[in-house]
Amino acid sequence: KTATNFEQYVKDGFYDGTIFHRVIMRYIIQGGGYTQNYEKKLPLYDPIPNESDNGLKNLRGTITMSRNSNDPHSATSQFFINVNDNSSLNYVADKGSFDDSSDPHWGYTVFGHIIDGQKVVDKIQREKTGKSGRKYAPKQLIIIEKVTVENVPVKPITTLSSTVEATHVVETDTDDTLSATQAENRTQPASKSA
Repeated sequence: KTATNFEQYVKDGFYDGTIFHRVIMRYIIQGGGYTQNYEKKLPLYDPIPNESDNGLKNLRGTITMSRNSNDPHSATSQFFINVNDNSSLNYVADKGSFDDSSDPHWGYTVFGHIIDGQKVVDKIQREKTGKSGRKYAPKQLIIIEKVTVENVPVKPITTLSSTVEATHVVETDTDDTLSATQAENRTQPASKSA
C-alpha cells in the first residue's frame, strides 16, 4: 500500500514544485508536504496503514514515509531519504505488538531506495539550515522540480529531480578519498521498492 500510495501522489503531480523542508545532516532530508512559500499542502488521500514490518530497514539511501510520531498510521504524502543508517527508525518486532498503535516500537515504512543521485542527496544534507526561525529548514529553497515513475522491466522506480545551487552547497572531500569501486558502491546501491 505504501509504494502504491506514493506512486499515486507522483502520478497526480503532487510533489512537483514542492520543497525539501526539513534537512538534518547525517540523519534525513524530508519533503513532499510544503510549497515554496512554506505553506503545507493538504494530502489528497487518507492516511495509509504502517507497513514498517516489511523487512526493509532505514539504511542510507532508502526512501521512507514520514508520519506523525504519535500515530503510526498517519503517513500521507510526506517522505524522507535516509542519509545515514537510522536503525532507531526501524520496526522492532520483539519489543511490541504490531497491533497496538500506542506501542513506541513502530517503525517508519521504507518503500524505496535511491539508485542514482546519492551525491545530490549528500549535498542537500549539508545545506545550511535555520530559515525564518525554522531550525531544520534550508536557508536556500531546495525545490523538487518533478517526480516521475519510470517504466522498467521489473518494477517501477520513482525518481526525484531537484535543483541545488552549487554556490549554496558546502562541499567536502570525503568522496575524493574513496577508491573508484567504493564510490560506485556508495552512489549506485541496488533498487528496492515495496
